[in-house]
Parts: sequence; C-alpha cells; structure tokens
Amino acid sequence: MSIRGRLANAVFDVGAIAATAGTAIVGLLRGRRGRVRDHVRRRGLDPIPEREGDAPCLWLHGVSVGEVLAARRLVERFAAANPGWDVVVSVSTKLGLDAARNAYPEHLVVSFPLDLSGRVGQAFDRLRPTLIAIVEHDLWPNFLRAASGRGVPVALINARLSERSAARYRAVSRVLAWPPGELATICAQDDPSAERFAELGVPAERIAVTGNLKYDNPPPHAEGLREELGFADSDWLLVAGSTHEGEDEMALDALRALREEDRETFLILAPRRTERIAQVARLIEDSGFTHDRWSARPGRGADVLLVDTMGDLARICGMGDLVFVGGTIAPVGGHSVIEPASLGRAIIIGPHYHKARHVVEDFRRRDAIEVAEDRAALIARIGALKASPERVRELGARARRAVEDNLGATERTLAALERLMPTRADT
Repeated sequence: MSIRGRLANAVFDVGAIAATAGTAIVGLLRGRRGRVRDHVRRRGLDPIPEREGDAPCLWLHGVSVGEVLAARRLVERFAAANPGWDVVVSVSTKLGLDAARNAYPEHLVVSFPLDLSGRVGQAFDRLRPTLIAIVEHDLWPNFLRAASGRGVPVALINARLSERSAARYRAVSRVLAWPPGELATICAQDDPSAERFAELGVPAERIAVTGNLKYDNPPPHAEGLREELGFADSDWLLVAGSTHEGEDEMALDALRALREEDRETFLILAPRRTERIAQVARLIEDSGFTHDRWSARPGRGADVLLVDTMGDLARICGMGDLVFVGGTIAPVGGHSVIEPASLGRAIIIGPHYHKARHVVEDFRRRDAIEVAEDRAALIARIGALKASPERVRELGARARRAVEDNLGATERTLAALERLMPTRADT
C-alpha cells in the first residue's frame, strides 16, 4: 500500500476510534455499561466467522432491526434467483443481530466490524464478498476503501436522504468526498432523496429511484389470534407498538379513559426495547391495571397484554382495532407505519415522525392516518375513533390501499443489484 493509502487508513482509524469512544461515553452516562461492553466486544474483539466454500457472495448490511427486516423479501428473491450464491447479513446493534438471526436462519449472520482498517480487512478476508448492499445508511470510510481495493461493488439500497441529512453531508464534503465515490449505485426510496443525492454530486447514472422495500414485506396475518387469546368480536383492542418512555403512560391513560365508556376495551402494549419490560410491568401495576405477558400466551382476562418478545409485533398489530405507532409522542422521529397499514389497520401517531416523513405525508394526503399534535390530543382522538367504527374501517382500508400502490421496490432493487453482479467471464 502507498504512503498516501496508509495515511488515509490512519486518519480513518482515528475517526472510527473517536466515533466509538463518543458512543461509549454517551452509553455510560446513560447507565448502559453492559450494552457498551457488548457493542465493543461483538464488533471489535469477537472472532469473525469464516464463510465456507468459494461461491460468490452477497453481503447485506443494516444498522439495526428496521433495516435488516426491510430487506427480507429482497434477500428471499435474490437467493431464489441466484441459487449458486451465498448471502451474509451483518448488523451493528444487538437487537438487530437477534432480529436478523430470526429472519435469516438459513444465512450467515454476523456483527458489522468496527471501522478500523485491520478489523475491516479481517472481515473481508473471512467473508469474501462479491457484492455489497448497505440498507438505507451506515457508510464507513475504511469499509468502503476495503471494498474498492478488492474490486467489490457497493450499492446503497432503500436510501432515504432528508434535507437535514443532506445539509450534514454538504458540511462533511468540505473535508471528505461524501457521499463516497466508492458507491457504485444508490437506490433511492423517492424522488426528493434522489434529487438531494444528485445535488451532492452523485452522477445521475449511479442513482435509481426504486421505492421503499418496507412496502414489500407484509407481516404474517393474525387469523384466529384474537380467538386463540380469548378475545370476543365485541372486544375493542388498542395496540400501542414500539413505545418509548412516556408513551407507555400515555397508552395507559388512554385505556383508562376508554374504560370509562366501555369495560370491554383492552390494551396490547409493546415497548420498543425488551429490556424495558420489567419497568413497564411495574408501571402497569402502579396504574391499577392487571397485565399478562405475551410470551405466556395467556387467555383474555387481564387489562393489558404486555408484549415481551422481539419480532412478534407485526403479527400482533393485526389483532388491533386501532394501532398507535410509538416514537411519535416521544421525540424519537417515529417508526414504520407500513406493517399495520398492510394489514388494513387504522393507525394513529403523534407529531414526531421525521424519520418516516415521506411515508406519513403520503398517508396524510390519502387521509389514511390520524396525526395528533400532542399527548392530550392523541388520547382524545383515540376516544373519538373508538366511538366511530366507520371512520376506523375507512382509515384501515385507505392505509391498505396506500401500501398496495407502493409495491414493487424489491424487483426494482434486485434489477439494480444484478447489473453489478460479475458476468461468468469475470468470475
């Protein structure tokens, strides 16, 4: 390697160490010592599994749960269309790693390496990818340099670029070319994202608008699940999914208000992080409600069904008469509304949805979602919707149509990846 290349690696190593240290400090300040220790061990110290055989390989990477699950249908279609290829899936977070192992039991799942040149080089040596697809974001300089040096094309898929992120990219690009030139293709979710990538200097021929992969991943239906759990057709179920601190209390307050009018109303509460389950259980008890845990598969009886597992929320949403999607009252930025919409559920959220803005704004134009401006308004709106079953049915039907109108991203993304695959003469 040239002196210039070694210097670049050293600079990027320092940057990766600084980023990791910053994340660790924040975690320690928030009392997450165990999570920080696990993060560093998994990504920087544990042995990297070695892929067996010499088949060509797609390396798909997503930061966490949302990204790796968004690609489920894509991985399924890629594997079916290319039976001679291996697929490796990498994830950065522990939650994402668990979700990926559940979603891709037939593929090798690994922790994404810290962006240190030695660690990244070791990962490439052991996994030997032929093609790399990064879902949405998570671009690291040493990783991209390693791919370029080995002649491995990299595609950024399901990419979304807000104006806020574009401004940050413009600031970074004053020091470092960003987005990096090593990206062979950017598959953007929508036209505004594609335009912003072009404004940042990405050549037009490297950008394709392929749509949002999340629309193509319908959750399993919950046929018979209400009956299995003992709920009657006349029972009214509010699902509060992916909740954060403060939103659990809001959901319980909504249940209390609903119970004043109808005792046959129940809450299904699914915190975003399972490590909060004990805390939320105490909160339910302190609120004067009873609860059962989903993992125990209880029958109807308790006021609240507390979902204490990962990966089941999408199916559970199908039981609800109304679904509140969390991260929208707490200023997190929101989580995906697509899964409950694909099941034809009526959806309500709070005002903080910038992480899903394009999808939510599309739903709002179609009058396929309710958005409340604050906590009090949301509780009041839940009560109004319960009193208006026709409006609830209308919301659910429009949400399902919104999903159906946006299908097809998987096939378009697959076509973009196939253009990067080596021909037989290249292999």
